[in-house]
Amino acid sequence: MEDRQQRVHRATQELQRQAMIITGFVLLLWLVEIADRLLFRGALDGLGVVPYTVEGLRGILLAPFLHADFAHLAANSVPLAIFGWLILVRGFGRFALITLIVVLSSGVGAWLFGGAQTVHIGASGIVFGYFGFILLRALTERSLASLSSALIVLLLYGSLIWGVLPLVMGVSWQMHLFGFLGGALAARMLPSAPPVPPERDDNLLTIDYDDLEIY
Repeated sequence: MEDRQQRVHRATQELQRQAMIITGFVLLLWLVEIADRLLFRGALDGLGVVPYTVEGLRGILLAPFLHADFAHLAANSVPLAIFGWLILVRGFGRFALITLIVVLSSGVGAWLFGGAQTVHIGASGIVFGYFGFILLRALTERSLASLSSALIVLLLYGSLIWGVLPLVMGVSWQMHLFGFLGGALAARMLPSAPPVPPERDDNLLTIDYDDLEIY
């Protein structure tokens, strides 16, 4: 009985850690947007990815933290939290590495293939990267956990896939497409995470949409 209580306690602690990480991540995006609106009057949006320019390279890392308005941020926040948690349950190190990969792939893709004199901002490059990772991981790993995660994602956000196509004016489909491809590449390249005994403290339980081009 004592061992079972300890396992339940450890599982509860891990869930709390995961919730704090995901909540903190999303909260940081909201704090940046609030500061941008109140203190900088939207000027930070100019720090996004500007294709073909040297100064626009800084946006590769900064763009995910910038949004056109609160509606844009709200649209990204929910899928970011859901997809992020489905990856975070595989471990924090894996979550951080996948996040870095999709940030770089979406940003570089927008810089190379975005329209001239446009600014690409938003966390949806990460959202699409997580989306691609979860779907492709299910195909390559075919475990119950990966298949369940993919099913949840498809049921909730299956129509998201259309965002990788240039169907809507002013939407950064480049960030969507290359974020998705980065996530898919990570799913192919990264080894499957082996199950880790719950007593290891370094393990976490394994369980943006309209990016705008500002002219």
